[in-house]
Amino acid sequence: KLTGVLSMEFNFKSYKSFIQLALSKDYKFLIYNTNYSEDKIILLRHDIDADPTAALMMAELEYSCSIKSTYFFMVRSPLYNLFSRSCDKIIRDIIGMGHHIGLHFDAGYLCNENIQSEIDRQIEFLNDIFQIDISTVSFHQPDSSILNNETKIRQINTYDKADMEGFFYISDTNMEWKSLTPLDLLNGERYNRIQMLTHPLWWVDESLSTTDAWDKAIIRNFNREQLQLISTERAFGVKRYISIDSSD
Repeated sequence: KLTGVLSMEFNFKSYKSFIQLALSKDYKFLIYNTNYSEDKIILLRHDIDADPTAALMMAELEYSCSIKSTYFFMVRSPLYNLFSRSCDKIIRDIIGMGHHIGLHFDAGYLCNENIQSEIDRQIEFLNDIFQIDISTVSFHQPDSSILNNETKIRQINTYDKADMEGFFYISDTNMEWKSLTPLDLLNGERYNRIQMLTHPLWWVDESLSTTDAWDKAIIRNFNREQLQLISTERAFGVKRYISIDSSD
């Protein structure tokens, strides 16, 4: 479903058109920091809930357009192992293109643990493994305490009202733009500062439903990791082909 005056299809052709339109209107695609001097800014953020391969494909497209964005990866993803050989290479390839890495933090599993301590622990681990300096956190499925600005952390928080003051927020959550499409924003020229969240799994396969997009992401993850199993685990045997049956 698409709302707004101008439709924006979920595919790379449409995404590239958005980037080109933004550049033609003198927007600068910047990395998160604490002091922005430019007048027209887009903070382009990607939460990687499911599909590192899709993230790499989007990073390559952005690199071809000479822009940078921030990719937020999960340490505790139920769908990908951030430290497998293939995912490790994806992270390093994205960094090599000049993009930044952020922490996509899932606070849902925490009970009485301190959120700040766990964020610090995960960031320290990522910084050490990839030799980077993560300064920004995106919460996965933020609860009311995060959305109501009650949870404070020492890093830049993509949902914090003070950190994001002056930025209009837009997201492709579940393939729906809740107000305006990005094209509407750019053509209306109502906002000079925009924080835009995308999830790459919606964009890599044209005209899919959200369910189909998830299925494709799961299959891509399996195919990516299977290459290592074939090359390193003799007992694995020959290449498998999987399909997903979503019936009860």
